[in-house]
Amino acid sequence: MGSRALLFLAGLAAATVIGGLAIRQAHQAERLGAELAALRTQQDQAGRLQKEHQRLQAAIDQFGDLRQLRRANGQASMVRNEIEKLKLQAHNLTLAEASKDHPAEPIWPKGATVLPADEWRDAGNDSPHSTLESVLWAARGGDVSRLASLIDFRPGDRERADQLLATLPPESRAQYANPEALVATLVAANLPTDYAAVAPFDEVGNAKSSVLRLRVEQAGGQQQDLTFMLHHGDAGWQLDVPGNTLASFAQQLKSKGP
Repeated sequence: MGSRALLFLAGLAAATVIGGLAIRQAHQAERLGAELAALRTQQDQAGRLQKEHQRLQAAIDQFGDLRQLRRANGQASMVRNEIEKLKLQAHNLTLAEASKDHPAEPIWPKGATVLPADEWRDAGNDSPHSTLESVLWAARGGDVSRLASLIDFRPGDRERADQLLATLPPESRAQYANPEALVATLVAANLPTDYAAVAPFDEVGNAKSSVLRLRVEQAGGQQQDLTFMLHHGDAGWQLDVPGNTLASFAQQLKSKGP
């Protein structure tokens, strides 16, 4: 092979090597460019997250006092409830030891409005208090239609109420227009008939829902505290019938048989 041919082959080999290096460098540059772009994207995201964190931290700092105040109010409510519970236990103990000559006086939470049973009325349902009074009035008087309009179920409990109605024999099921009518009948049947007075107290809630405690006095003087949940909807305030109450009603119907 002549010297010119050798020089040509050497140049071709060198060009191939140089070309390969150039291609590899181009690929490396492209990969590094992609990695750099991804890194910049991550840095931008980190920057946005850092700003959001600072904003949230500022909000937490701003409302920290409010959160502590809510926590303190909640603790104070728990303490008040425990005090009322102890007072009630002491009262019922005194009642058990009382005689006709020295009857025990009922005790009511401070500031509570006492409603004697003979003064209960249909007070509407514009507020949790008025709704609860209307519920008691309707249940005590056996006004099942009015009572049915004042009760409702949470979405999960609605299915239980439907099942409760479905368990009845066809001839019994035909007596009730809807689950509310059946449950209203059961609520009225289970309400003690010897309530002498009630006093709502310690309401916790907002414009959409409320938890209301009620002290009830029976004709014999015994007292106890009950808790009711209510919510506000298109029909005004309504009493929530919880799942455990529906389960109790189902057990009652099952024990009675067909």
